[in-house]
Amino acid sequence: GTIADPRARLSLHRRLVAVEQEVMQHRLAKRWQTIRSLRERALLDVPAAARSWGLDLPALADIARTILSSTEDVWRGAYAGSLHEATGLALEEAATWDHARWAALPDAGAFDLDTASAAAARTARALGLSADAEGAIHVDREIRPLKENATSCWPLATGRDVRISCLPSGTPADGPAFLRAFGQALQFGYAEPEGGEGEPFAGDFSVNEAFGLLFRDLAFLPSWRRENLPAECSALPSRRESLARLVDLRRCAAKVIFESRLHAQDDILGLDIAYRETMEGALGIRHAKEFFLQDIEDDFHSAAVLRGWLLEAALADHLEKRWGESWWRSREAGAALRESFVRGGNESTEEFASRWGITFPDVGRLARRGEDRLSRPGRDEPS
Repeated sequence: GTIADPRARLSLHRRLVAVEQEVMQHRLAKRWQTIRSLRERALLDVPAAARSWGLDLPALADIARTILSSTEDVWRGAYAGSLHEATGLALEEAATWDHARWAALPDAGAFDLDTASAAAARTARALGLSADAEGAIHVDREIRPLKENATSCWPLATGRDVRISCLPSGTPADGPAFLRAFGQALQFGYAEPEGGEGEPFAGDFSVNEAFGLLFRDLAFLPSWRRENLPAECSALPSRRESLARLVDLRRCAAKVIFESRLHAQDDILGLDIAYRETMEGALGIRHAKEFFLQDIEDDFHSAAVLRGWLLEAALADHLEKRWGESWWRSREAGAALRESFVRGGNESTEEFASRWGITFPDVGRLARRGEDRLSRPGRDEPS
């Protein structure tokens, strides 16, 4: 992202891809040889495995296509304009590294890990919850070699030992990333300990993703920002920050569409082109086809996250209608959330939605949330 000449960046990127692809090629070939062997021996049925996790990949891919079509108009013009203002590039000239440069630009309203940690603790107390889930949550701030350069939640022992691993990136994503991990950690921390009553639900993590997104998106509530962030960053998020969320949603939807096709095929012929076309169709920026397998995450993660987006939109709407925009300081709301935390993973996403009396999935609600955020007056974007 520090090389100004787009042609030089593209040349360097292609060389790096070629080197990495050569290293990966043998490993990927062996992986797919193993997968094909398992399929031929009827020992691996990916669609059946997905269904056992509560996932219908083809149906979810259709929902993902609806998300892309319903957010296309509001996204494309806003993203193209913001990207051009920040990088000087038209949408069709930009590549994935240009997007990363755009997303990492300084933002006057950004808040760091320490600020997010203090705000998360205050929010938990306002809800009548323990900020460490009564001793189960531990924050790992140690800087050490090989530590993942991200902030994430690791449930080492549900209900007993849940870690939030922090390593600041120095970008505007640091604060919201901590809030997301904190929301996930609360559920894992309050959940019934492994070995307690009931078997832990071995399905997708969509409910946990929804809790993470719910706390992350507190940053879009004016009342929460005023009461929990320093004055210099308590104003509304910039339009670029709101737009970044919509880009994340569209990227997740595109990955679900691609992975649904990948798991339906018996080989990988043509999938590199399909990956590039799917991602470029969703985001407009160039993607290297060589990364079509590297961009896949384990355990149907993209599908779980997309379902989490859909569930969070419905849950947040329900909380705001029941307890107002400042639901985050209602102890009654906190008690309802804690009840769901304690249930842990012992109910499916659909069962969770039914118990809360919310509609799932509701694509229209999710799309409207993105449009509403972009239409709100926000701070000017940095030049």
